[in-house]
Amino acid sequence: MHNLSLPKRLYYAYLGWAFAMTFRTTRRQFLGYAISSWFKFTAVMLFITTLIFRLGQPMLTLTLLLVVWVYFSYWRAAKLGYCRFVPDDSLALPPDSSPLPPNHHVPLYATGVFAVVDREQSVLLRPAEYWLTGNGEHGVIVNEYDKKYLYQFFRAETLRAVQAGWMIFGRRPLRALAITFLPTWGPDYADDVVTYMVGGGVNQNHKGKGRTIYFAFEDTAVEHQVWQTLKNVSGG
Repeated sequence: MHNLSLPKRLYYAYLGWAFAMTFRTTRRQFLGYAISSWFKFTAVMLFITTLIFRLGQPMLTLTLLLVVWVYFSYWRAAKLGYCRFVPDDSLALPPDSSPLPPNHHVPLYATGVFAVVDREQSVLLRPAEYWLTGNGEHGVIVNEYDKKYLYQFFRAETLRAVQAGWMIFGRRPLRALAITFLPTWGPDYADDVVTYMVGGGVNQNHKGKGRTIYFAFEDTAVEHQVWQTLKNVSGG
């Protein structure tokens, strides 16, 4: 992200910290309550204390702003899924990049909605593996937790776009790919497909509602292999 201006880099650094802080404190508990609840409670109590003891207008304004900032930060982070993908058109594949061979699994971090047959779940930067099957289907297996797995599959005809960029979360942005496709399985698949009769047979057509998942990488070589594999399929 060196091509961005200093204010934008500072903003994304703050955003990555805010996402990580709100995500982790929402999921960790202290004395039976989420740490995020303790933060919100403390901010409100500081404001009430300032109000009761009449500590002055500056302190009243400061604690009120603290309450607004804390609540807004948690609300916004949850709404955005605790992360943000920033496209970067300056990223490019090296000319000597090679695609993955069939059935070769590579590690990455997955973000987005993944599924098993009876449910779907949104995940954030979970350990995952991607591979291309021998018949050209793209597969992703995500370790949700405690060896419970989620999946996503798509084919060349359902792939709509592949975009390179950065995943904003934590201390530093991660190089990432955004993959948009039409889902072909999972509990919500039927809601995205129109079934109709053609010449006595059954045909299906997607309503056009795409789904985007994100792959983040720590190994640039793996990123280039996955990107080249997807590029060969999407044609761009």
